[in-house]
Amino acid sequence: MSKRFTDTQKWLDPWFADLTPEQKLLWLYLCDMCDNSGVVDLSIRLAQAIIGGEENIKENLTALSRRVKVIAGGKYHLPTFVDFQFGKLSEHSNLHKSVISCLKKNKIDHPIFKGTLRVPEGYLKGTGKGKGKGIVKVKVKADGNFEKFWSAYPKKIGKGAALAAWGKLGITDDLKERIILAVEQQAKSQQWKKENGQFIPHPATWLNQSRWEDEVEVKVATVQAKCVTCGKPAKAFYGTVPLCALVGECYDKWYAKQGRF
Repeated sequence: MSKRFTDTQKWLDPWFADLTPEQKLLWLYLCDMCDNSGVVDLSIRLAQAIIGGEENIKENLTALSRRVKVIAGGKYHLPTFVDFQFGKLSEHSNLHKSVISCLKKNKIDHPIFKGTLRVPEGYLKGTGKGKGKGIVKVKVKADGNFEKFWSAYPKKIGKGAALAAWGKLGITDDLKERIILAVEQQAKSQQWKKENGQFIPHPATWLNQSRWEDEVEVKVATVQAKCVTCGKPAKAFYGTVPLCALVGECYDKWYAKQGRF
């Protein structure tokens, strides 16, 4: 029986938390049933029989589309599966050889086939024969959308890593607007303001974890009602009328104005 790592933090992941119970179960089913490259040749009928419930499997797959992609042959692919389970692949690892074989079989694009190390800080593995380490620093080109994000994000750390994370997202105009808006809202939150911004995630981490989906807690300031007679903080109400008290000078003055004496 094969054994795999499981992400114990998934229960705190906003994406996972927003799924219905049937969708959560389907996600766990896919994680268990996929091959070593994260590909599932899914039988809808079998999945329905095993998982049960009244929900439609195809509709639930649509709900998982952010982390489950349809590939050739009608199969489903979990893009983050290989990195989570095996880390950086090596052709010299016996364990990884079976993973690489599955990737080739399913025609899944992966950095292992490109002859480069996937380093997020803008470095590529060199091909020269000199005495150096074979590492060449290259300039990372950032588009205007990324620069808007970088300008808005309050913690300017790891720009290369953030750009690499940005490039993986396939940014659309709608997603860009959602991300920028989320940054502006979260920048006003107590979580980001406390301890001089100590708890603001690094921008690459924020992007990789889809943190623009987080719900932001906004504290609504309460307004102290004031007595309609003297203007001091109200301690009692006559219906909806704020007063210092329901007896005494302020009450009598207010009551007299109502034409009731």
